[in-house]
Amino acid sequence: MISEYEGVNTEWRDRKKLDMVGYAILAGYQMALYRALGSAGAGAMTQMLLGEIGDLILEVLGELEGKISYNVSEPHELIADVLKKLGIAKEVRVERLEDVEKHGRKLRRYRVEIKDSMFMPVHKVLVKRGAP
Repeated sequence: MISEYEGVNTEWRDRKKLDMVGYAILAGYQMALYRALGSAGAGAMTQMLLGEIGDLILEVLGELEGKISYNVSEPHELIADVLKKLGIAKEVRVERLEDVEKHGRKLRRYRVEIKDSMFMPVHKVLVKRGAP
């Protein structure tokens, strides 16, 4: 993703307008899911989207290797550190929840609270349009 982005001439683009287009696309996707699938279906599809985004972020971070210190023994600190360093949120609080077992696998769970998120405009649009 980074190597492809480097090939795009962004000097003439206004960063603020480019960000707003991205937010509009994200909000439109969420609204379409909500209208087509209802609340439960939209939630499931959003989880799938987040899974895909997570994979892309890992790929990008692989190309930015060396800028983020990975300490898997403290994943809650890693989550907060990555969200801050990528500029996704200014304040991040990660809370470890009780582990659960699903389909024979033990899953670690975390609650992530972010403040001053770069996606706040998307959230506000969704709330105004009645999507949860």
